[in-house]
Amino acid sequence: MVFRRRNLVGLLFSMYSLSALAVETRVLQVDTYASGTQRAASVAMDAAGDFVVIWESSDQDESDNGIYGQRYNAAGQRQGAEFRVNTTPQENQSRPAVAMDADGDFVVTWQSNAQENGHYSIYGQRYNAAGEPQDAEFRVNTHALADHYYTAVAMDGDGDFVVTWQHKLHSSEPYGVYAQRYNAAGQRLGAEFRVNATTTAQHMNATVAMDADGDFVVAWESNAQENGLYSIYGQRYNAAGEPQGAVVRVNTYTSEDQKQVAVAMDADGDFVVTWESYGQDGHYGGVYAQRYRATGERQGAAFQVNTFTSAYQGNPAVAIDADGDFVVTWESNMQDGDQYGIYGQRYNAAGQPQGSEFKVNTQSRAQQANPAVAMDADGGFVVAWESDEAGYLFGIYAQRYNALGQAQ
Repeated sequence: MVFRRRNLVGLLFSMYSLSALAVETRVLQVDTYASGTQRAASVAMDAAGDFVVIWESSDQDESDNGIYGQRYNAAGQRQGAEFRVNTTPQENQSRPAVAMDADGDFVVTWQSNAQENGHYSIYGQRYNAAGEPQDAEFRVNTHALADHYYTAVAMDGDGDFVVTWQHKLHSSEPYGVYAQRYNAAGQRLGAEFRVNATTTAQHMNATVAMDADGDFVVAWESNAQENGLYSIYGQRYNAAGEPQGAVVRVNTYTSEDQKQVAVAMDADGDFVVTWESYGQDGHYGGVYAQRYRATGERQGAAFQVNTFTSAYQGNPAVAIDADGDFVVTWESNMQDGDQYGIYGQRYNAAGQPQGSEFKVNTQSRAQQANPAVAMDADGGFVVAWESDEAGYLFGIYAQRYNALGQAQ
């Protein structure tokens, strides 16, 4: 039997008071397809606050998974209907990422199984600010005889972009992090290149951020490079794709694994890296961050983001505005009273917390997981996540905030 998630959610809502319901209506239910599972949300925002949410949806395109999206204006109103991104529906398309320029043009990337040569490859699709596809979907990786996973994408103010992913040439070899640059017209800039300098360890789960001029930074996790544990590493590049300095280790705590890295960069190239640290706060996981100048110099020491430390906090995301104000979001176990919830903490450009950490999801039952966050030029932001609040069938939800951190 196929259950309709939204019918049950509507019945559950009627059990709450009118005041509680008024708060709940702030949350956007993004996906409209109710019969499958929607997960792995990604979100991007332009300078004025218009945004797009992208996710993977099971069985909607009559195959395993497809990539879907929904555009919104700065007031949180839908712009058109939800749309399918991938044009090839066969096999499995998953793990999407999205980036947007200052005017609202955007690009979506994802991994596609067996579309060519029986391997996973990275694909992309460009859109203008009106949500119209620009040319056809394209394959990012040029080396086709291997599996390519876990894409990330970043875009500068003019629409130039860079895509990252991980792959290995042979099953016996470790993963490496690779990247490909593009101009705003979707043309390749040079060849794909390897980001990590050390090739004897695993290099995985890369993330990338870009400033207004096209300078960018790639961050990733690597194991066995030091102490046999995972650590967070980063490499800066200028707008021409030239490495700036050497690969650096971000975390200073090395007694346990450091994973699930995220990075954001402001208009001038200052950036912040956030990650999940095991055991550092005395519990299973905690969220930590490190600020950097555009020159790659540390801004102070690494700091703990979450203030609630019981059980597990991890899987962070981060977004930054043009001036360097930023927000970190993460998932926290049992803090909202029932499984996982989504939490956030705002900071000004000097790295000072703005208020206390806050709960993003208004419905606490069941599981809220895998947050994504994007910020406009003035500090307004949107958080997207997946939720099985009705007890089954994950859906995609979003919450908007103004620059003062007030829910909209």
